[in-house]
Amino acid sequence: YALWAINPTLSYNVNAPAGSNAPGTPASQTVPYNTAAADKSGWAAGDTGKIPGYRFDGWYTAPNGGNKYDFNTPLTGNVTVYAHWVGNGYTVRFAGNGATGGKTDPQTGKTDEKINVRDNGFTRDGYTFVTWNTQADCKGNAVKPNSEWTLRGSSTLYACWAGNAQTLTYHGNGATGGNTAAQSGKTGDELTTNANGFTRDGYTFVRWDTAKDGSGTAYGEGKNGVSQYVMKPAGNDLYAIWKANPATIQYRNDWPNTTGSTPDTTGNTGDTVTISQNSFDRPGYTFTGWSTSKRGDPSLQPGDKHTLEPR
Repeated sequence: YALWAINPTLSYNVNAPAGSNAPGTPASQTVPYNTAAADKSGWAAGDTGKIPGYRFDGWYTAPNGGNKYDFNTPLTGNVTVYAHWVGNGYTVRFAGNGATGGKTDPQTGKTDEKINVRDNGFTRDGYTFVTWNTQADCKGNAVKPNSEWTLRGSSTLYACWAGNAQTLTYHGNGATGGNTAAQSGKTGDELTTNANGFTRDGYTFVRWDTAKDGSGTAYGEGKNGVSQYVMKPAGNDLYAIWKANPATIQYRNDWPNTTGSTPDTTGNTGDTVTISQNSFDRPGYTFTGWSTSKRGDPSLQPGDKHTLEPR
């Protein structure tokens, strides 16, 4: 009697990772009994173009594990070989997005691997961390620390911040009256500064300044202090800067039978000036000094130093 053996078939299984787009399956081939089936798939190990995010590692004897199939093996029965895939290595980087200190180390993994997103390690003066986001303007997808993230490519997550509460305080800086109310906001807020409400005898308000001596940043000059101001992480203080008004010492002699005149001494409020020599003449009397009142004591003498007071 004649004996026959069925010709065996070699079949391919692309064994694509879950959720991926599987490539087309190579055609199977049938060979004579006890004959090796050459690899005619046309797939080369190391190919990264079959499934995005994965590298083809070769044909194996099992879907998971197993051994690489030896295409020199004679077939005595049907055989199925399975594609094995290795996920590409990806990195998630973290950007401080305005941070003033600290760091957050990157995370690495392979395609479709799930990771728990790191806690924030950045700091930013005057701000509180809120969440991570896929966009620097924080208008993308929000990603909370410790939430699950599936790697499908290298990416960057950006820190998103909320400004802390701040108070803008106004200082009279020598004012003798009035008040300017403080303003509330958050770090980074832009607000319109209040107009000056202080007064100072003998002085005219010029502007607000971040320094008491006027050497800082000026705000609202020529506009009674009204300007745009951005809240800082700390030190939100504005000081009134003043300009001294003109001031004069007038020398008078209201006594009868007096002749001559003494010119005024002029300057600005706060100036130190020298008291003038007397140029009046009153027969029968000797000049003894100057006084701030007609009947007062002669407390000021020619040549004395005197500070000009507001009119």
